[in-house]
Amino acid sequence: MDRQQVVGDIANFGQEQSALSIIFRELVAQQLGISASDGECLAYIAESGLVTAGDLARFTGLTTGAITGVIRRLEIAGLVKAERDSMDRRKVVVRPQNDRLKQSERLYASYTKAVFDQIYSNYSLNELKTIAGYYRKMVEVLKEEIRKLNGSPSVDSLRMEGRGGPELVVPGGKGRPSEG
Repeated sequence: MDRQQVVGDIANFGQEQSALSIIFRELVAQQLGISASDGECLAYIAESGLVTAGDLARFTGLTTGAITGVIRRLEIAGLVKAERDSMDRRKVVVRPQNDRLKQSERLYASYTKAVFDQIYSNYSLNELKTIAGYYRKMVEVLKEEIRKLNGSPSVDSLRMEGRGGPELVVPGGKGRPSEG
């Protein structure tokens, strides 16, 4: 197999993996009574612990009106609690409801285990570093393309690093990727 064929395989399998990831996240979200895009907002809230509606609007690029709908749907599903900020009544602060988030983690448990058992365990540390480097570079390319499409001067302000749903728990520690 030559380089062009391998690059073609990477592109094809990457596209298929992306599509399947969307389907999987939508199915998980349905189990929680929300949409996949609401689930992405939930992941941001869960990671942050406490956000304002304005933070969520900036992160997603959605209007404050659309964010109001997202927060309402997440509240109805019992996944977040929204209330007026005690210091600034104009702001709405949103907190995850951790007991309910545990259901989300259970929905990801089989997938997480399969990824570690069937994929990560088959690669050496150096191979895993190469894979991590690939994804880090893909994130940078996507940030730049998003910046071009939405005219935003900086996508970094969206705090996309380290996101991706519930934190993976791995043997010997947490599953967040390191920068090293």
